[in-house]
Amino acid sequence: MATMIKSKCGGCGSILSAPESYAGKNAKCPKCGTVVPVPQATIGGVSKAVLAAELEALAAKALSRAVSLVPPEQRTSAEALTAAPIPAPSEEEEAKETASEARPRRFRVEILISVLGVAIVAGAVYFFATKVMRQQDLDKSRDELRAMIDQADDLWDAGKLREAAPLYRKLLGLIQEHAAAFKDARYDEDATEMKNRLAVADAMEGIQKDIDKAETHRGRKEYALAKKTYEDARTKATKEHERLKHQEIARLIPQIEKALLADDIRLGSQGYVLADGKWVTPPEKKRLDERKKEEEMKAKGFVLFRGEWMKQEQKDAILAKAKADSEERAKALEKEKEVRAAKAAAFKPQTLDPSAAVIVLDDFESDLRWAVQGWGNPAQIEIAPHGSSKALKIVYQPGPKDKNAIQKTYRADLTSRDKLLFDAFNPGEKMVQGTIAFFCTQGGNFFESSWFYVKKGENKDITVELKTPNWKSEITSWGYSAKVPLEHVRSILFLLYPKAAGEIYVDNVRLVKGK
Repeated sequence: MATMIKSKCGGCGSILSAPESYAGKNAKCPKCGTVVPVPQATIGGVSKAVLAAELEALAAKALSRAVSLVPPEQRTSAEALTAAPIPAPSEEEEAKETASEARPRRFRVEILISVLGVAIVAGAVYFFATKVMRQQDLDKSRDELRAMIDQADDLWDAGKLREAAPLYRKLLGLIQEHAAAFKDARYDEDATEMKNRLAVADAMEGIQKDIDKAETHRGRKEYALAKKTYEDARTKATKEHERLKHQEIARLIPQIEKALLADDIRLGSQGYVLADGKWVTPPEKKRLDERKKEEEMKAKGFVLFRGEWMKQEQKDAILAKAKADSEERAKALEKEKEVRAAKAAAFKPQTLDPSAAVIVLDDFESDLRWAVQGWGNPAQIEIAPHGSSKALKIVYQPGPKDKNAIQKTYRADLTSRDKLLFDAFNPGEKMVQGTIAFFCTQGGNFFESSWFYVKKGENKDITVELKTPNWKSEITSWGYSAKVPLEHVRSILFLLYPKAAGEIYVDNVRLVKGK
């Protein structure tokens, strides 16, 4: 089917259609008879001639842009691609195409082929230019990479391992990131060497940290810690040298050995201290310090007396006072001896009936004849009702001492007595333990029995043997092997050893003859 060209009548406004072969000619409107010119054939509403001109201009512009991307020195080959312009159809050929219905299709194909040819040429030029630019960028990157490698190598050769290590890490990252671009055996060798050097740098850094830590301990005079840290650094350096075989690590080992052999590390770690430039033991330093202080104090006119430094006149005053106090105490002791002798001479023990089986020492039915002693813990005593009679009520308190002491003066010759018995009542829940004690005028003065126990409730006939050698006294170094000199008794005591506050009632204290 022939392609139809549509146009509008200028007289009546009707839409007219004509075959493409009428393009550029005049036709008459069938309605109003107005002569209407038939427009040229179009592609997408644009005439073929206009479209061809625009495509040629567009292709020329694209080609010019592609050529401009090529560096000036390499443009010869690119410009050669544009040496032959695309041939345009002649007027005779156009006329022939216009006269024939088959010519429009051929014209469209030729235009498309021309555009495609221009695009291929432009693409080739652009690809060539881009490749050239990429190669230039790659060459520039390689030059920069080589410069960085040379910089890192210079730092390494100068012994600046810490400064070189970050550069090597950066370089390895770049080589790995652009592995495809840097495909070169030389870069593989560089990367291997960088990894080896980084391993050395890391090992050096770890060893150096231990050395720095040891130096810190050393500065604080923590010599034992410093020695241990140096030894750890030496062990690490030895292992890393065996693994990496690098001279920088090898140079650290003698440095560490030198530090370990230093006097402060060698002797300080053993407890020695520095005194006047010499390492000595702490007792030796103390003696040296004391001697130095002694010399300084003597140079100032001081004297050492009773562990204190003072002027000579202070010492004389202290000695004079001590002498006066000593004489005063001697006089007091002499007077006390005289008093004791007088009391001993005047001592008349109470006469006991030797035939009586039981002698009541106290039934607490009359006045209170017992007293709390101040050398024991606090206690209160009174004669109080108990059952159908009266008893000695003892309210005791724990305190800084280990016992409560309740004493009665009782001068008597107890040689006819074998036992002391008493009754006791404990209203509390806990058992109370205690002893009987005697003050005597001869034979060791103080004697204390073994334990007795007061259980909860009534306790009848608690017994203490008087003549058995199981009492403790100063004369037996407070061992339970003393015997009481019963003929010289001057007072009797109840000693209680409670663990908490409480009270007990004591009654019917008696001295018994026989078994």
